Amino acid sequence: MMYILRILILIFALALFAFHLKYLTIENENLIIFKSISASERASFVQPFGRVRPVYYVTPKYNLAGCIIPKSMSQLVTATMCYLYEPEAFLAGNQSMYDVHFLRDKRFEFLNSIPIFAYFLFCLDVTETTRSKYSMRPKKKDINIRRYAIIRDPFDRFLSFYLNKCIAENHCWDCNGDMRCVARRAYENLRAFRKAKPMKRVTRHKYEEFHAAPLSWYCDFNSDLSAYDIFVMGPKKEERVPALKKFGDLLYRQNVPHDQIKYIMDHALGGESTHSTFDDPKRKETELQLKTDPVVRKYLHRIYYYDYHIFELNRNVLDEEYR
Repeated sequence: MMYILRILILIFALALFAFHLKYLTIENENLIIFKSISASERASFVQPFGRVRPVYYVTPKYNLAGCIIPKSMSQLVTATMCYLYEPEAFLAGNQSMYDVHFLRDKRFEFLNSIPIFAYFLFCLDVTETTRSKYSMRPKKKDINIRRYAIIRDPFDRFLSFYLNKCIAENHCWDCNGDMRCVARRAYENLRAFRKAKPMKRVTRHKYEEFHAAPLSWYCDFNSDLSAYDIFVMGPKKEERVPALKKFGDLLYRQNVPHDQIKYIMDHALGGESTHSTFDDPKRKETELQLKTDPVVRKYLHRIYYYDYHIFELNRNVLDEEYR
């Protein structure tokens, strides 16, 4: 009887192994990839864990570091850290949790009118020393510094990038708003960065690539991913609630006062950035193209496929063979 049972267990184990061999394979990145994607198609993907120069905001009082990921609630991260660093000045300046221009020094006020400077000079006068101290990353010895980042669905993030940077600001190479062109150029340039030996680091000066790179390229995730609290937030207010609750729990653990946590939570739910594209009248049209255009989708799958697996995101937005 035991002999028969062992045989049955062996047959079951072999069948299970055969199933996995047929449908799944494990790549070097330790990510599960469906066998329905051919080897040549997998070779065309932009590989994960490239290099984007990280940008941090740090509040030493609460041992907290927020990493900025462009087009992924970056305004909210910046405002939160500026508020926690100097709440009285933040409130006195009538700032918003979604649009912070904290340059009280008259010499620099003119820079607020220049988008790229306005973005990177938020609350310069109150965080200048900490930003320079942590210009690359919190030091390894600072084990008490808790790091966090906010991410969003990669396809939706690309849509926001396209509407804001390519349409509203008229950047994006020489594509003149052509989404197929933007997706292709983003793919080609990011893949070239990733394949370069030694691998090149994408900086802010590579404006389009800096905003369109895969999520895994930011925040030194290639070496420090396990050290992060990751919060997934969608553009709709109701999509923010679960992540904001978890974010509030993090602030509580870092000993942020209750009234400050409440201020952040209330205002994070109640507003939109001027850079937000959720209510853009062109959004429905471009969203439809993103959902239906096979050329655009081909490039987006190749750029962002790994993000969905690394961060365990909902893959329903992907074509069936990529889920």
